[in-house]
Amino acid sequence: DTDKIKVMSNPYPQTVHDFFGFADCLYGVEYAAHCPSEQSAKVAEALEEGSIPWEFDGLRGYDFGCWSPLALLFPEAQIPVVQVSLAKNKDSIYHVKIGQALGTLRDE
Repeated sequence: DTDKIKVMSNPYPQTVHDFFGFADCLYGVEYAAHCPSEQSAKVAEALEEGSIPWEFDGLRGYDFGCWSPLALLFPEAQIPVVQVSLAKNKDSIYHVKIGQALGTLRDE
């Protein structure tokens, strides 16, 4: 494992169903939002400017924590979505720093 934040770089990620014990209808949900490479690059640049180690991840799809709220807010998946990981070995202060770095992209 790495402490680097993973930035999604697959332009057409799959929907990941990595959960158990939920309603059967959730296992059939496919959230087909696009992850534009230029948006992934902007996320990476913002992390870099915030001195946060990161790497691109071209394999992982949208996980439940990402697609489940977005499917309710944007059911047509008409917005670009760049998923980023959490740093499992870091504290909440570190994650606030990530949010501050990414906050520069808020109005885009």
